[in-house]
Amino acid sequence: MKKGTVTVVDRGGSTRTLVDDPALVSVQGIRIDRARNRVLVTDVDLGTADTTSTAGPLKIAGLGSYDLRTGRRQWYADLAAVAPGNTSHLAADVVVDSDGTAYVVDTQSPTLFRITRTSRPSVLLTSPLLAGTPGLGVPGVLPDIAASSIALVPGCLLIVAKGDGTLVRVPIHHPDQASAVKLDTGLVPLAASLRALPDGSIAALSSGLLSQKPAVVHRVLPDNSWHNAKVTVTDTVPDPITSGITAGPHGSTYTVSGGLADLLQHEPNVGFTLRQVRVS
Repeated sequence: MKKGTVTVVDRGGSTRTLVDDPALVSVQGIRIDRARNRVLVTDVDLGTADTTSTAGPLKIAGLGSYDLRTGRRQWYADLAAVAPGNTSHLAADVVVDSDGTAYVVDTQSPTLFRITRTSRPSVLLTSPLLAGTPGLGVPGVLPDIAASSIALVPGCLLIVAKGDGTLVRVPIHHPDQASAVKLDTGLVPLAASLRALPDGSIAALSSGLLSQKPAVVHRVLPDNSWHNAKVTVTDTVPDPITSGITAGPHGSTYTVSGGLADLLQHEPNVGFTLRQVRVS
């Protein structure tokens, strides 16, 4: 996020830069599309990166597609250009379906974007269900955090996590039928990242960015086609400011902590930490 780059980490912990595109201000969401040998990344401007956009902080929303082997840019889609109204934006996360269509959520706008595999953006859904929670945010940096992460689950459903710990189900082919998922207990705020698990459930990570308590890993087990779900806590992460959860080798799950607190305070930070966690 500081340099707007994408880094590859091998299993021994060595790193190399894959994507270094001057068009990217700050990379937030990242998703590998192995079927098309590419990596998709969302472009944001928090006002804390080495560069900034001409529009200023929280005004851009982009999605870039890059060759997974070389890092070469394939295309860049301007999502803010198709968004309704002149609002703030932070393209927080991206997921891709089997035909290459990508979906992006925005923490600052109640908008769910759809981007074709050839880069054409449109709005899939704008709804109060995706709106931010007043007072839930980082003062002076990121107000009223709304949709923070997205997962694709069986049944052509998108599950969207909001910062307040609630979930929204969005049928891809009938987005007008979007509804809140009825949870037996909410995710711990600040919900930050989702990982769809092979059994159809979801691993959800809640950052301690606001509470300064250890980050929390949940497993969300659906019922009735995601109209209802049961939430259990499966693990915690010592570093409160842990903001990503992703698949690792051999079915494992890892969380990512990259010094976000330092970034938001405009302080230097070197390196990041990957930790294996339990999701069941």
